[in-house]
Amino acid sequence: MASAETRAILKSLRTRDNNNVCFECGSSNPQWVSVKYGIFICLECSGKHRGLGVHLSFVRSTTMDKWKDSEVEKMKVGGNSKLKAFFASQPDIRPGMSIQEKYNTKAAALYRDKIETLSEGRSWSIDTSPAQNYKPSIVTTADLFNPGKTQGGSADLVEATGFSKEKVSRSRRDFFNRKLDENASRSEELPPSQGGKYGGFGNPEFESKSKSSNSADEFFDNAWSSFQSGWSSLQLELKSLPQKPRKRHRNWGLI
Repeated sequence: MASAETRAILKSLRTRDNNNVCFECGSSNPQWVSVKYGIFICLECSGKHRGLGVHLSFVRSTTMDKWKDSEVEKMKVGGNSKLKAFFASQPDIRPGMSIQEKYNTKAAALYRDKIETLSEGRSWSIDTSPAQNYKPSIVTTADLFNPGKTQGGSADLVEATGFSKEKVSRSRRDFFNRKLDENASRSEELPPSQGGKYGGFGNPEFESKSKSSNSADEFFDNAWSSFQSGWSSLQLELKSLPQKPRKRHRNWGLI
């Protein structure tokens, strides 16, 4: 639980910088914050911020969580109106952006760096900020409809995600082959729940029927087509190829 001193500070901060309403939706009397931006948010929006991951948004309750002094300092130099003004000045922030898009921008990375730097008592310049090198970790709608790319097509999908029909199909076959091999080594004397062989799965008669039928491939082809046709909406949730976390000496918003 937040100390009495911390609660008093946060209560005071809520009376300025438009902090008495949720930064995201405008709901009154927000009881949660995103420390990385020094903003106040409501319960519902705090869940969305948690979904971003702590590298993009670190959520705290103004009353229930324990606070570090460094976190309180970030709230002091932040404020809802300050972030709103900063976002309005940045070219990669557009009206109607989802929370995931908005906080995966260079603008958000710059502001995270600004909050951290100012909270440590150091001066900050947007021109010299290391976050100038930030690269978004998701494919945005702006990227999708960039005239220089295939708009929502297969080439754009492969470039953005690293997936291709051939690669996914090969992985699917490898997976089922492994499962068939595993099942073949199971005992026929035991039920599947005790480590025995599954009926049908790995059964020669079943496999023969499967090989003589194209139903599985047809199903996959249809699924792949649906995946491509729905790319314009799915891209908001897809990330680029998984990357190993990078060791950071400073929090610049990098994945």
